[in-house]
Amino acid sequence: MLHNIRSGRKPWQSSTSDTPAESAGASSSGAAQKPPHKNGHQSCPTKSLATSLPWPLLEKSTKKRIRGELRLHQRHREDTSPDPFEVAELEKVLQSLKYGKAAGYDNIALEFMKHLGSRALAWLTRFYTVVIQSNTIPKKWRTAKVIAIPNLRKDLTLAASYHPICLLSVPFKIFECLNLQCISPTIK
Repeated sequence: MLHNIRSGRKPWQSSTSDTPAESAGASSSGAAQKPPHKNGHQSCPTKSLATSLPWPLLEKSTKKRIRGELRLHQRHREDTSPDPFEVAELEKVLQSLKYGKAAGYDNIALEFMKHLGSRALAWLTRFYTVVIQSNTIPKKWRTAKVIAIPNLRKDLTLAASYHPICLLSVPFKIFECLNLQCISPTIK
């Protein structure tokens, strides 16, 4: 999937023509190709690549390019950003959560989050606002701790006698509750 540097040909452009000008026009078979993008570049086939080939069969560099273009597209959307969270909303969410919940992979307990001071709550509110406006979830929040709980009525030597539980990050749970609180009036 390397493109020819001398001819300026991209991997998705026709390989039968020799110059970029020829590849922008009709191909040798007579079929019309995609028109150039409004800024003069060939339109990107991200959507067609992702739908035409199974994801596991794509090359690593192609997957990386598709992810990068998708990330750029998501960050530069022209729609409005959500309103910033307020400290009062965060305090309401923290009061609604019950004590005794298990900590996730990051070992941050809910009790710690409930006893934060005013400056820490203000910082956390700004952090949650940045997360929602940038459309990026921190990697630590995407990691979960999976624990196998044994069923004592069954033979413990069998894998089927265990059921897994998944412990998520407490700051992520708080973030989910904040989002739910903001969108629930719209949903109802």
